[in-house]
Amino acid sequence: MDDFHYSAEAENVMNLFYQAEAMVYVEGPDDICFWEIIFNKASSLKVEIKDVGGCEELKKYIDRVTDEDLQIIIACDADFTTFENEENADSRIVKNLWSLHRKHIY
Repeated sequence: MDDFHYSAEAENVMNLFYQAEAMVYVEGPDDICFWEIIFNKASSLKVEIKDVGGCEELKKYIDRVTDEDLQIIIACDADFTTFENEENADSRIVKNLWSLHRKHIY
């Protein structure tokens, strides 16, 4: 993906365009429905969930959360590889440490 990104100021008001209380960024489109269920069941926060196009792009958002004080939420899967470094202990970064696998029953 290219290096285009919105300014911190734009990111911090992006949720208003979606009439949401917060923007949540996830790795890919397959993650959206999982995190929608989690936020609907575990939170009263109205969120808009967007995929960023992969692991490398999500890493950039994680860096920007702390470097630019973005007021967004990052939701990461168990397979996200950045967790070796637990310096990312920020309440805006939500980590799913469980790995869910489909089991085929025939």
